[in-house]
Amino acid sequence: MQNLKLFGRSNDSNKRKRELKLTDQYWQRLGELADAKRLDRAAYLEYYVDDLEKEKEALRVLVTGMQEMAIQDQEYIRELTHELDQLEYEEETLDQQEQEFHDETTALQQKIQQLEIENTALQQQAQKLNAEKTILPEKIQKLDLEKTALQQKVQTLELENKNLQKPSQTSELEDPSLSEKVQKLDLERTALQQKVQTLELENKNLQQKVQTLELENKNLQKPSQTKEQETMPSQVLERPPEQTAQPEPAETAPKQTNGTATKTTGTLLQKSIGVVLSLVILLLVGGFTLPSTVHVERSLHIDSNPADIFPLVGNLNEWQKWSPWAKEDPDMEMEITGSGEGQILQWHSNVPTIGNGTQEITESSPPTYVKSHLDFGEQGVADAAFLLEAEDEGTQVSWIFDADMREGVPLIKQPISTYFVFFMDNLIGTKYETGLNQIKTLAEQETPQPTHFLGWTPGERNFVKKSSALFRKRAPKNAEAEGDATANVEGYAGESKSPG
Repeated sequence: MQNLKLFGRSNDSNKRKRELKLTDQYWQRLGELADAKRLDRAAYLEYYVDDLEKEKEALRVLVTGMQEMAIQDQEYIRELTHELDQLEYEEETLDQQEQEFHDETTALQQKIQQLEIENTALQQQAQKLNAEKTILPEKIQKLDLEKTALQQKVQTLELENKNLQKPSQTSELEDPSLSEKVQKLDLERTALQQKVQTLELENKNLQQKVQTLELENKNLQKPSQTKEQETMPSQVLERPPEQTAQPEPAETAPKQTNGTATKTTGTLLQKSIGVVLSLVILLLVGGFTLPSTVHVERSLHIDSNPADIFPLVGNLNEWQKWSPWAKEDPDMEMEITGSGEGQILQWHSNVPTIGNGTQEITESSPPTYVKSHLDFGEQGVADAAFLLEAEDEGTQVSWIFDADMREGVPLIKQPISTYFVFFMDNLIGTKYETGLNQIKTLAEQETPQPTHFLGWTPGERNFVKKSSALFRKRAPKNAEAEGDATANVEGYAGESKSPG
């Protein structure tokens, strides 16, 4: 057993005196290491202790830096939490707006149906009015003929009355039948005159009714009639004074009015039908010629390994934990059969936006890729896939959706389905973002973050390694000797106790 006295370094104000007891084996080995450095045993130990003090100081600096980084990380976490709250609030607002838009769309569809019903009723009413307008002129003509016949009869009776009044007064007294006949003729003439007046009143009433029907017909016609009348040349709308002053026959006036109104109504109906048919043809042509393919993709970084994330996306039994459609309808019926490639999910929901369908895993390459085929019945088919790419500190997860909006859709619905291409990125992308955030939450909860034995995360440990290299100003000249000395001294420190 050898004794070795150690003194404090020259720059210490309070020098400490230590004495170490070393076995012969350690004494000999320490001598070899000291000779390699061309120092005695005590000086070599002081040299090694000096390096340890420097490393200790470097660690103190690192700890201080890490504390400052922890404070900055806390502030950054607060900012991220605040931003996350804002995003959640915006997401809730978007959901409310989407629900309001859905309600408004439903209300508009109901209103359109009501307007169509009213339009049908108005068209039926217009047809009845046109039928009445066709009958009224004929009736007016009959009344005019009866009026003319009565007027002729009245004239005949007046001539007969004059002829009867020519004989002398004596002859009238001699033949009393003549006076009675004259009285009868006067009474008959009076009755005919009254009947003529009645016919004139009926004619006026019929003409007023024709005018009322024309006004109602104009109100039922579309605003395009007003525009058409406004664009007509002024010389057609305005008549010369001498023409307007000339009275027209009573028989022909109703006929001209009826013909003009019928012609205008027919022209408007033809134009309306032409416009509607043109729009329908344009929509159909666009529905069959516009691009029908859709590609939607959303990505998110998750602090977990691909092997820990893949069971959540590669097994359909786990989808109910994070699927946004499962959250939207908790009562959705789901039936799952099989596992891995060929696993099938059948779902049934009363929510119109979810409906019924099947999903089958067609390709699976754990833990990086899984692809499935979706069948929505008459709404078409699609393919969805998850791609997991490992990164330095986690995994980049991508959720991909590809579809042809006309594939699997009945021919009559394909034009309408094609126009949904312009809305799919927003409709599907929002759901995909929600689902990825749910996967992130589950994966990071189930897989704890690996830490260093001192409580450091992998990122912090890399920072410490890089920072330690900056503090190492001096490298050992003999790496083998330095490693052996370090091992022996650490072993000795574990066996002995330092006095004081």
